[in-house]
Amino acid sequence: MKVQTLGAVIEESDLSMIRAMGANFSDSLLNHSTLENALCRRTDFTGAAIGNVKAREADFSDGVFNNADLCAAVFVKSNCTGASFKKADCHGARFAKATLENADWQGAVMIGVTAPDVASLATGIQPLPLEPIPYLQIGQTAPVNSAVLSP
Repeated sequence: MKVQTLGAVIEESDLSMIRAMGANFSDSLLNHSTLENALCRRTDFTGAAIGNVKAREADFSDGVFNNADLCAAVFVKSNCTGASFKKADCHGARFAKATLENADWQGAVMIGVTAPDVASLATGIQPLPLEPIPYLQIGQTAPVNSAVLSP
């Protein structure tokens, strides 16, 4: 039996170790939920809100995250082999030590993503340029290691 949760509100839920292979979580709200050690191969998260989700060591291989909100999501040590993240908002997401071979990142927002190996393993990445952030302020009292100055 396939899990169908189209548009469901499952925020702040503990779904650790769930077995939801081929499930459909399209347009569902999963913000602040836990999916650690979840088995979600071929699961569809298209358009879902998955911000601030903790999904360490989960299996999302061949999953679909197109147009999903993955802001600040934690996918550390997760398997995302062959997953599609087309036009997903991955701002600040953490993919450190995740398996990302053959993942599709076309049009994804990659600002602040933590995954030093993403550029070499995934296809279609076009990171947006980071805007310089001025750290030096009037009355600065903490040590300054670098500064961005403009005319």
